Parts: sequence; structure tokens; C-alpha cells
Amino acid sequence: MSTPQPRLLVAGPVELLHVNVDRKAGATFLRVPRLAGALPDCRSGAPLIWDGESDLFVRQDESVCVAVRHNARVSWHARQVPAGLTQGTQHASLR
Repeated sequence: MSTPQPRLLVAGPVELLHVNVDRKAGATFLRVPRLAGALPDCRSGAPLIWDGESDLFVRQDESVCVAVRHNARVSWHARQVPAGLTQGTQHASLR
């Protein structure tokens, strides 16, 4: 990424497993509502307190955007959420 404007990272439903970005880039994550038939407006997102390393469930009606202060390479790993598991999903960790 080479812009301070937030950009779409993923659209739900998805389980975002982690995001790789240089800490010096000062990545900020935003949770954005998704309206049917429209692209998410990342500028209207609410700040998301997330470390980028733990699992994050993104509901069907939302998206996650990312903004960086400095040019940075951003990569992520996510997996689809099976139909019917969009509510009540729980996560456990050994951390």
C-alpha cells in the first residue's frame, strides 16, 4: 500500500486469521458496514482494536479496511466461514 487512504482488506463472512504488515507502517484497521450492492466506504469505518495476529470474525454485513502511515506491503490469511455458522461462532486460543 502506498496511500494513507484506507483500503478494503476483506469482506465478510470470513475468518481473518492474521495480517502481515511492517509495524513501522502504523497500520490501523477499520470495521465498515457493507451495504447490499455497494462497495464499502473505508473512510467511514470505525476503528478496530485488533492486533492483526489473532483470529477475527468478519460478519456477512461488514468489511475490514486497513490504512498505513508509510508505504508498506500488506498480506493476510483468511478462511471462508461455512454457511450457517455466521452467528454464535466462538474462538479459542492457547495464547
